[in-house]
Amino acid sequence: MRLSIRSAMVLASAVLTSAALWPGHALADAGIQEYGSALVQYFNSLRGGYEPFIISEGQQVGDLIDVRTRSVLKRRAACFPNLVPPQPQKFDLPKFVGMSQTAASFLFEVKQWFGLTANDKLVDSVSLVFSEGAIEDVTLDDLQSNLSKECEFLKPLIMEGKVITLFGRTATLIRTVIRAKTNTVMSFGTDASAEAKIEQLKNLLPGGAASVLPVDASIGAKIDLKGQKAVTLQTEGPSSVAFRPTHIPRKLLGGEPADGLIPFDVTNGVQIEIQERAANAWIKTLK
Repeated sequence: MRLSIRSAMVLASAVLTSAALWPGHALADAGIQEYGSALVQYFNSLRGGYEPFIISEGQQVGDLIDVRTRSVLKRRAACFPNLVPPQPQKFDLPKFVGMSQTAASFLFEVKQWFGLTANDKLVDSVSLVFSEGAIEDVTLDDLQSNLSKECEFLKPLIMEGKVITLFGRTATLIRTVIRAKTNTVMSFGTDASAEAKIEQLKNLLPGGAASVLPVDASIGAKIDLKGQKAVTLQTEGPSSVAFRPTHIPRKLLGGEPADGLIPFDVTNGVQIEIQERAANAWIKTLK
């Protein structure tokens, strides 16, 4: 069965991320850090305390995740089985995430899936455009009142702001999730070779020509292509792209919240700044 381009990208990213997190591996360090940095800068610009997911695992409100990798340690169904899922609200994600060549190479590193790398010979630029955005949010009280007996180990986090670990990994609770469709726009310049490059891309991608779509007008409106030939890679439906935790570091002293945690007040400008600094510190762990 052929992989869709979205599935292939997620699979490629997952391999790179898991490999890069093991000591002794220097695989795509610069690429993954620049990719993460581009996403962090984008979500920081929204001034809402949002942190990006490098890999979507269908994360949802009430999931317990690893602070470092963002992978799911406990699902909401295990810890908050009686929590009424929040109603998704439409959420506009403006503009786009521009990728440097190094950052874009992270997406195309695994050649056995893609047969290409993002370079000047084929692709001029890569941008991520989010569409069909929606946001889901609950309060700390919602989580506290619906906590199951199976997950009482979360009480020190929820009620006292204490750092907790699970399976030896520092954990955090998700209170907000943003879902969106991620559209990958690739541009190929304005010269006569641009069309030939697009045809070459169609031959290289796992889904063939069906994976390459014209740039939708609503997506094109967010990117100034300046007359460049461009295409959008086919993607699957909306997935989790960013989150807000229930708690943030009381003050940021480094990569770990050594000074304890406080409930995240998303209306507090100082806390937003602390959260943005924490997101920037997280990028440095992506190696």
